[in-house]
Amino acid sequence: GEKYFHRLLFAVFRYAHGALQDCRWPTLFRAPEQPRYMDLAGAARAGAPAGDDLLSDQANAPVANTPVVPRPASTVLLLRDAPRGLEGFMVARNKNIKFASGALVFPGGRVDAADSDPRLRPHCAGVDDLDDPAFALLVSAVREVFEETGTFLARRKGEVAPLNGGDAAVIAERYRDNLLAETVSLLDIIEAENLELLTDQIARFAHWVTPESRPIRFDTHFYVAVMPPGQGAE
Repeated sequence: GEKYFHRLLFAVFRYAHGALQDCRWPTLFRAPEQPRYMDLAGAARAGAPAGDDLLSDQANAPVANTPVVPRPASTVLLLRDAPRGLEGFMVARNKNIKFASGALVFPGGRVDAADSDPRLRPHCAGVDDLDDPAFALLVSAVREVFEETGTFLARRKGEVAPLNGGDAAVIAERYRDNLLAETVSLLDIIEAENLELLTDQIARFAHWVTPESRPIRFDTHFYVAVMPPGQGAE
């Protein structure tokens, strides 16, 4: 779908931006509060990613006879500073897809089995204390952003700075289509390019679950990250 930067509700990003100032895992990965239900159909109508009027507590959500089990998913708010304040990258979803067609959403998607591959752990910073589900969600967040936008939240092994725009573009050109086609894995890319994922620079700040009445459901964990300097999204 069409992708662009869009100004977002300041109140949302004030909390998210504050969380990024202290990227200690015990703080950012504390037990989440009661997950909220999200109504993405309402979000699509409103033309906004979220809002209190689009959410309801679990107790008030309509219950189907046999609720569908929600799929684990990750989504990422990519932030950058701009003259008018913080901006976040958003995607306009294809109107022909079944789930949240036409909605403005953040890059993300469901967790894949390969996201929990234990061989990825040595290539991820700051994940020693994470259990397997939390680790897979974080890896999924990085992978989905790369697949959907070309932005790679990674750095060369032994370096502190994220990949610059030129290196990220070369890696995206070399591997992104194959990753989407599942002919290479994220682990393959990391090993071939000697990378470490910026999992120590991604903050988790929200947890939403699709209402039980919906035929397609996701158990979505929201993360926030700074757009690496020099990189862009497409």
